[in-house]
Amino acid sequence: MQNLFSRKSPHHLLTVTFILSALPILTVVMFPARLNGVMAPEPYVVFHNIAEFFSIMVSLSIFGVGWFTYERSGNRHALFLSAAFLAIGLMDFMHTMSNAAMPAFITPNSSNKSTRFWVAARLFQAAVFLAGAYIYPERQIRWLSRKVLMTSALLMPGIVFTGIVFFPELVPATHIQGTGLTPFKKISEYLAVVLLCISAAAYWRRMRKTGDRVIIYYLAAFIICIFSEIVFASYTKVFDTYNVLGHLYKIAAFYMMYKGIFIASVSEPYIKLVDMTVSRDELSREVEERRRAEEALRESEQSYHSLFENMVEGCAYCRMLFDDRGQPADFVYLDVNSAFGRLTGLQNVVGKKVTQVIPGIKESHPELLETYGRVALTGRPEKFEIEFLPLKVWLSLSVYSTEKGHFVAVFDNITARKGAEENIAQLNLELNQRVGELERSNRELEQFAHITSHDLREPLRMVSSYMQLIERRYKGKLDKDADEFIDFAVRGSEHMQALLKDLQVYSRVGRDEEPFVSTNLNFALKRAHDNLQSAIKESHADIMYEKLPSVYAHEIQMVQVFQNLMANAIKFRGMEKPCIRISAGQMGDEWVIQVRDNGIGIAPEYFDRIFLMFKRLHTRDKYPGTGAGLAICKKIVERHGGRIWVESEKGKGATFYFTIPEKRQGQGSWVMGHG
Repeated sequence: MQNLFSRKSPHHLLTVTFILSALPILTVVMFPARLNGVMAPEPYVVFHNIAEFFSIMVSLSIFGVGWFTYERSGNRHALFLSAAFLAIGLMDFMHTMSNAAMPAFITPNSSNKSTRFWVAARLFQAAVFLAGAYIYPERQIRWLSRKVLMTSALLMPGIVFTGIVFFPELVPATHIQGTGLTPFKKISEYLAVVLLCISAAAYWRRMRKTGDRVIIYYLAAFIICIFSEIVFASYTKVFDTYNVLGHLYKIAAFYMMYKGIFIASVSEPYIKLVDMTVSRDELSREVEERRRAEEALRESEQSYHSLFENMVEGCAYCRMLFDDRGQPADFVYLDVNSAFGRLTGLQNVVGKKVTQVIPGIKESHPELLETYGRVALTGRPEKFEIEFLPLKVWLSLSVYSTEKGHFVAVFDNITARKGAEENIAQLNLELNQRVGELERSNRELEQFAHITSHDLREPLRMVSSYMQLIERRYKGKLDKDADEFIDFAVRGSEHMQALLKDLQVYSRVGRDEEPFVSTNLNFALKRAHDNLQSAIKESHADIMYEKLPSVYAHEIQMVQVFQNLMANAIKFRGMEKPCIRISAGQMGDEWVIQVRDNGIGIAPEYFDRIFLMFKRLHTRDKYPGTGAGLAICKKIVERHGGRIWVESEKGKGATFYFTIPEKRQGQGSWVMGHG
């Protein structure tokens, strides 16, 4: 059994114990007509006395093993249980001697008297098991002495004996002749079951924590005892099958307890003794290894001390001092390195209190002592920065504890860094102010451009109208130079109107405050396609596009981007008819839209220039326009949080790319849709 319990999983062993314990009860319940009977009084008394005296002998054996091996085993848990089983054995003896079929035990015997001793023994047993869960074999407990345990083991049965034998009227009845068990007896049995369940949980937790396999025997005993108490709380007649079954459970449970105590008090100490017995050669090797280890330790200490002395950071090893309330009050410098004095300017501090070295530190920095004290007590390291006023420096501190009540402080002087951080913060503040000023200036410029382009268009329209009127009325009536001058003026005014119109569109991009909404780019592309219908038909352009996603955007501005890019592709076409392909793909957290054409292309040195306002690569005679289209596209895309660029070679077409973020901050998520 011992080998079986040491090899198998605790879950499996306890499951088997539970099933084997439950099987007899289930069998009797399933076949009551055959198995649930009543014994004759004479054979029952013989069985009862044999079972009880066996339990008493096991209890006294547990006491003998645990008590008299304590000097060798040192197992306080086994000592506690052994003393408890002495008391349990004595109370079971009183229960047996008080049986109604036995001669008078000082006072007349009865089932009530015998059952009272039984209830006292079982409640005491359950309470002892629960208390034992918190007594560990090697843990020092001041009250857990042999004298106290022996006194308690004799005093408890003495109190029970006195109360039941000499003062029976003070003890609740447990059995009434002709009626059966009283509610007090049943409640007591169920209370014992509850205590046993709590004990089993506590011992299981203890076994998981310590890995002590001996506890399996105790857990098995608890399971069997629980079934025993359930049976004794439910039997109807003193001599029936349930009563007999309960005594058999008790014998099995006591045997398991004996196995556990025997292993803990005898087997394990013996195994430890065998393990500790080594030969002379082994002992010599251990001595030699220890000597080498000590030499290595000395070398290591020298290396660490050299490292300690040559550290760039200051280092102080200190012992914390506490007041009567346990609060940190001071600390003593036990050792400091050379960098300590260089960084702080303090000298000859070893052996002195900090309040002597730095007067007023408790008043100026009480939180520093609290932190040191907390680290010295808990062992949890802490790192922080502090403006140390007594020395007028900033320090970066790392504090940890090597042993309780002591701490090591490693620090560096960061005054220069803090000064630089303050300068950087001031520069950032000034930069933010400048950025704010630039933003205001940009808004004013945008407003100025909008107002200028809007207000100049009307007088320019008037000038253009009158120049056109002069052209119609006087063209051919004046000399050739006059006709040429009039033509220049008309074309100039028309170009100026186009420039002002594009300038107004450009300025409106930054002024539009309409919120972005979920926009299907397929619809925006369709509107741009419709707007360019006449140019597409005239150039016989082929426009192909894949399904585009939905994004958070300004729909009108997306129409402008597609319209400008397609118009440029049609305008700057080569000898072949224009072929434009529009597609989209996801890259990271943004969508990349590409517009590819087969036009005249762009030389790489002009990639940046083409996105500037009113910057042209060709004359207006060859390719009309103001040069504002791509600048407007760039401003729209950047307002949406994206980028725009071009890839091209001269004579090989161009591909324009622009990105739109998949999700804009503060606008939530979106679901992709296709047109």
